[in-house]
Amino acid sequence: MHHSTMAALVRLCRDRGLTLVTADDDKVSLDDGTSLLEAARIGDRWAPLNTPRPPRAFKTPTDAIRSLLRDAR
Repeated sequence: MHHSTMAALVRLCRDRGLTLVTADDDKVSLDDGTSLLEAARIGDRWAPLNTPRPPRAFKTPTDAIRSLLRDAR
């Protein structure tokens, strides 16, 4: 994972009070205290996992996690 992508994930965790569980080239998992927010690589895009809406593809894992956070509101 590119260092700027990892830095964006760390900032997202810090700003939202999330715990970074795992982050690698294929999957990102964050813990919000009650559930895991996960995004996985599909081809050259990222998709949020365990979402009630049809999956969408995002350019970065950070964008995929942000979409999960928006859906959780």
